[in-house]
Amino acid sequence: MVTSTVRTNSIRDGLIRFLAASFAAWLATYAFAFLLARYAMARFWESWATRGGEVAMWTPVVVIAFLSGLIVGILLGFAFRRHALQVAAISAVLQLVVAVVTGGIASSAIIAVGVVLGAYVPKRLSRA
Repeated sequence: MVTSTVRTNSIRDGLIRFLAASFAAWLATYAFAFLLARYAMARFWESWATRGGEVAMWTPVVVIAFLSGLIVGILLGFAFRRHALQVAAISAVLQLVVAVVTGGIASSAIIAVGVVLGAYVPKRLSRA
């Protein structure tokens, strides 16, 4: 009787973590797309981006992708204290799977790194 309850709880917990990881992957991608669209519409970057070359064009995109993942990772870290890195790792894998399908592998890889590092931040803050 006890083993069936433990098994049911572990399956339920695993499903909750997977759903949270799926939502985190979607939220990080949505935040990246939203912020990148706002950055593109601002158009203040046109003057220095054309003079700066490739680095000036890609640096803001990389920063926006990393910060999107970092913020979602920090939210995961506070929501799932003990299992934050596990949920963040699942989210990162889902992010990379979607990236392979859609073709946005560079930004998704940076978002995935941000999510995992962001989930690690609350763990370090609680030890300090």
